[in-house]
Amino acid sequence: MSKTKRLLMLGSFGFFSGIGIGHLFSILAAVLFIDGTNYGPVVPSFTTMFGGNELLATFIAALVYGIIGMSFALASEVWNKEEWSLLKRSAIYYFVTIIPMFLAGVFLRWFPLKIGAVLLFILMFTVIYAVVWVLNYFVIRQQIKAINAKLSEKK
Repeated sequence: MSKTKRLLMLGSFGFFSGIGIGHLFSILAAVLFIDGTNYGPVVPSFTTMFGGNELLATFIAALVYGIIGMSFALASEVWNKEEWSLLKRSAIYYFVTIIPMFLAGVFLRWFPLKIGAVLLFILMFTVIYAVVWVLNYFVIRQQIKAINAKLSEKK
């Protein structure tokens, strides 16, 4: 498969995954941060941007979720750059993913554009990124140990 076709497939998968994950998180936010019985697919102030048209606001939010998903999926290509150090790949992936998340957060009105809210967003993103990174690191380390054990058995 050509690299272009692979990237198109990866981006498409990321786009639709982003829509699903974005809507799942909107449901979780309704359960955790609202009373758990009312569901608004988008933040009310975002709906207001579209004259109160919740369907249009939800559709635009879905497109943004898709773009976020696509950016995460395409950013995962940095992990294929084996000539880069783990630190370099991790830093590039972090910055390539936090930027669209931040822009989406501002656009979708997830948080006000105030220093405290921005710092809280960056802290939350960084903590989640670090937890996922560490979990992946240990999974991959276990896989490498298993491969090395099988190689040792064959000798």
